[in-house]
Order: sequence, then C-alpha cells, then structure tokens
Amino acid sequence: MRVLVLILGIGLISFHSMSQVKFWPKAGFNTSGVKFTNSNPANLGLYDATVGKAYPLSSSNTSTTLGTGFYFGLMVDIRLNKHFSIRPELLYNQNNVKLTYQNVANVDPSIFLRLTYEQKENRRYLTIPLNLVGHFKFQENDLQISLGAYASLGMNSTFQGEFVYEKVKMNGIYRSIIFSETGSDGSTQLLAERIPVNTFTYDRYYNPLDIGMEIGLGYQVDRVLISGKFVNGVSNSSAHYEDENLEATRDNLVKRNIGFSLGLAYRIDKVKL
Repeated sequence: MRVLVLILGIGLISFHSMSQVKFWPKAGFNTSGVKFTNSNPANLGLYDATVGKAYPLSSSNTSTTLGTGFYFGLMVDIRLNKHFSIRPELLYNQNNVKLTYQNVANVDPSIFLRLTYEQKENRRYLTIPLNLVGHFKFQENDLQISLGAYASLGMNSTFQGEFVYEKVKMNGIYRSIIFSETGSDGSTQLLAERIPVNTFTYDRYYNPLDIGMEIGLGYQVDRVLISGKFVNGVSNSSAHYEDENLEATRDNLVKRNIGFSLGLAYRIDKVKL
C-alpha cells in the first residue's frame, strides 16, 4: 500500500508542476503467467483410498500456461523536457492464468500414485503503472523506451479447477491404471481477500495487492502510439491467511505474476516532437 501511495503522490506532484500534459486513452491485449517457488514440498503427501494409507511425495511439480486477456484505461504523459517524460496510467487489467500441479508418491518400486490438478484463475485488477519514458527520434517519429513500477488492486474474479487422481502400475515400459478418479470444482468465486479461519466454502482467494516492475518499448506516429510492455511481479500473489499459524507458512509457496502486453493509445491533443 505504501508503494501505491508513493506512485499516486509522484504522479500528482508531477501533474501540478508540469505544463505539458497530454491524455491518451489506450487498450490492448496481454498474456499472463505465474512464476513459482515452492520451498517446502516435503510436508505434502498422497492418500491411497484403496488401502487407507498415505504416502510421502517422491516428486512435486508446478507449471503455468500463459493466458490471454485485455486491458483498457487512460494514460497521462507529462513532458519534463524534449527527451524525457513521466507517465502515470490507470488501467482495468484482465489477468488470466492456468496453473497445473502434479504430485507423485511411490507405493512400491512398481506402483505409484499421481494427482494432477489444473486450475484456471481469471483475475481482474485495477492497475496503476508509473514510468519514466525516454523519447528518441527515429525516422522522423518518436521511439520510446520506458522503465517503471506498478501497483495493482485485485477485484473479485472467477476460478475453475479440475483434477485427475490415478494409481498406476509399471510393467517394464508399459503402464496400467489400477484406479482412476476425476473431478471438478466447477466455476466459483476467486476473492481478493484473506482466507478466513475455518472456511468451508468452495471459494478461492488471492492477494489483492500486486506490486512489480515493468519495461516497455513504444513507437509514436502522429497521435497514435503502438507499445509493448514486459511486467515482472515482486510480491507474492498467494492469499494471506487470517489464521496466524497458516500465515507463517504462506511464503512456502510463492507465486509472482509475469506478463507481456501489446496495445494502442490515441493522443487527444497532437504533440510537438
């Protein structure tokens, strides 16, 4: 929250102190993913319902598939001089990701349990980026390079989950399924808030505050700007817990947002380059 206040403060100060201020409505598409760090997978296990026994994990893997979404909003360009400007933005941002967790536990040398869980998180954010932009002449137009930070406030979103649980026997290079079960969480809410104590709902949760860095490249021709950005989150997007004991283990699994966006902006007033 302090970073968000700092971003807004710098933007307001710059807004009042600079005379060359222009407004740009903008919109575009983005791809989103998640980087994982799991520092404590060993405390997990798989339960074999056919024999009523749990087995420790032999492997645990997590992967992400980039999802596509869109964004739209308003950008303000505040020129400091001929070569630099400060650029705050206010965007509605759709952040869609697909996460896959696969845990494996060995029952004996020839039999193993495998649980594959796939979830789709359709997150919605109100994003406030703040960038320092360099302007360079290129073929009589404006080539722009930006570097800055962003803060995003999460909104209630949607979630879908599916799982496949298998007990598999190896026969040389061949595999046979001893037991298999599939299931689905259906579509439920993804709430931007803390996980309550003793919750028994199907709702899922995520951290409502996402903070990160971004770098971008743009090319302006007359009033039209084509731009792309790479964003790298530094905060953990996993939800906080109201329970203090669970909150102490939250950083065992760290999820950080990453993404790339491409879009167009239109300058309301023509700028003199």
